Amino acid sequence: MNTRFSLILSRALFFLGVVMGLILSVIAIWNNFESTSYYFAGVKHDPFKGLRCPIMIAPSEKGIVTAVFNNPTDEEDNFYYRAEISGRAFSTRQIEAHVAVPPHQAKSVRLSVDVHDIDLLFFILIKITILPNSVRSTQESTCGSMVTNLLGLTGSQISSSAIFLSFAAMALGLGRWPQTSDKTER
Repeated sequence: MNTRFSLILSRALFFLGVVMGLILSVIAIWNNFESTSYYFAGVKHDPFKGLRCPIMIAPSEKGIVTAVFNNPTDEEDNFYYRAEISGRAFSTRQIEAHVAVPPHQAKSVRLSVDVHDIDLLFFILIKITILPNSVRSTQESTCGSMVTNLLGLTGSQISSSAIFLSFAAMALGLGRWPQTSDKTER
């Protein structure tokens, strides 16, 4: 094979992998930026680190948002929370509940989201607020998911494939790059 073509191919594969990784990163950052902007009310509370959203979901699937409540204390803790989920034309859903967490344990709450929760064209935006008690102050967190229709794949299939293809393209490109660079320098 022509060494010049091989060098160009190795660099193209590497940069294709980098671009795919960057696109996935931009989507994740964009989701969180939109959710922060959507729910910003001018008041800043302590961050809640237990909210997890899928990066993408397909229009036909139900996404699962998870809130993990961790109790590092020596006594049972009751977490009273309010979850707000976006919707069309300001029809947000609110879920208010509480979860009791035994000492030195964690419990999770799963919230289901789907296409009925879309706002801002293709985003599902979630905010959770943990009400204060004698142990902690008010905490809150936001996250978002992008609704994407790509070849009928689910959101996790799209995300996993993009990550795998990104790393594979970078590895193949880097693997071929030194071999072709050595041949062109001789």
